[in-house]
Amino acid sequence: MRTKLITIDATGSVEALREVATALVRGALVGMPTETVYGLAGNAFLPETIRRIFAVKGRPQDNPLIVHLYDESQLDQVVSRIPREFYPLYQAFCPGPLTMIMSKSENLPAEVSAGLDTVGVRFPNQRTARNLIRYAQVPLVAPSGNLSGRPSPTQARHMLDDLDGKIEYILDDGPCELGVESTVLDLTSHPPQILRPGVVTADLIYSRTGIKARSALTQTEKNAVAKSSPRESDLTVNKEPVPETANITNSSDSDEIPRSPGQKYRHYAPRAQVIIVRGDDRELPRSFLAQIRAATGQKIGFFGASETFAKLSALLQAEAGLETKEIIPYLYNGPEDIRKATHELFSALRALDTEGVDIIMTAAFPRETYGIAYMDRLERAAEVEEK
Repeated sequence: MRTKLITIDATGSVEALREVATALVRGALVGMPTETVYGLAGNAFLPETIRRIFAVKGRPQDNPLIVHLYDESQLDQVVSRIPREFYPLYQAFCPGPLTMIMSKSENLPAEVSAGLDTVGVRFPNQRTARNLIRYAQVPLVAPSGNLSGRPSPTQARHMLDDLDGKIEYILDDGPCELGVESTVLDLTSHPPQILRPGVVTADLIYSRTGIKARSALTQTEKNAVAKSSPRESDLTVNKEPVPETANITNSSDSDEIPRSPGQKYRHYAPRAQVIIVRGDDRELPRSFLAQIRAATGQKIGFFGASETFAKLSALLQAEAGLETKEIIPYLYNGPEDIRKATHELFSALRALDTEGVDIIMTAAFPRETYGIAYMDRLERAAEVEEK
């Protein structure tokens, strides 16, 4: 199969999109840009198309898909009941990077939700995605357009790297605006529970709607829950109480089907080992230096701020035995910046993998605003699978 790459022009390439939409309705798979990451889009009503998406990605069959809609008028095609919380959330955040889990309609094939009676629904806020859904006039499933477990694609060329020759079309509308997947909020839980963090945080939900949503567990908390007895009521992590889990699946060893993508399996991982370096702006360059000293005989990649790398380079020049150490950088301009880091994270992991590094070192950020989603993805990328 030859994958056709279509570059979307300033006018939106309307005729080309109409052609792609027609093929999509009939079962074609399409690389679709969104404001979060590029997705692998298919007709949500065709079971054979859904099965093909799982096969192309190498995606586990128990990892549910998110359905993408143009607006709320399509909602009754895919959900059987609309919770009252949906309406203020829709007004506040849609179209945008928020996925809401609701009761699934019988219209949807069971393959979409991995057999669950719920489905995640999102209204993307990106011109090409919205036009494609509007022209197709059917709901679309669109998991991230990468091989399962790899860093998500934030540019069309990332999809080509993973899926060239396996799907019919890729629509290139430039880099994604955000660079991190949508927040997934379970509206069948009371109160609503964030299952996958994104840029729409619990604090932001409360400030805009008055709805009190429970935050997602951190990776450390998830690991603690997974290792604990299901009957244990007083779970702790570093002597701090772990929040209620609300039927969240946290372990890759569990037989329970996760209610959201991004919960059960290792995700976002490059081939290289990822090392998260911690420290404030003043200490950070020396924290990197300590990690570099320990990485003898390994090819090192650095992802982060140009200012931090300049300070690190000066330290390396002054360090006997390290002055000739080659570090391959992937930089964004200026000081440490969580929005820039989030936007570039997946591109950096892919680029440094291409350079053949053994280790990728990058800085941690505080768990606030964008940092909540960023640290979730980074910790998953750094996680070592149990043998």
